[in-house]
Amino acid sequence: MAPRDPSLKFVCPVCEAAPNERCHVKVGVICFESHWERRDLAMTAIAEGNWMAQPNAQSWPRRWQAS
Repeated sequence: MAPRDPSLKFVCPVCEAAPNERCHVKVGVICFESHWERRDLAMTAIAEGNWMAQPNAQSWPRRWQAS
């Protein structure tokens, strides 16, 4: 993961990783890249020009459950 990954400014809608925290597959197992949904959220915010204003102001519903 790049140190300046813009998706790290957002809460991950898949694994609920906090801002500045890397995504994880399950507790204790970190992903090398952010989940696609988190990256898409960041790219959408950048495209709309509001990426500096309160990331994830409206949190997504949790879709991922630990097994």
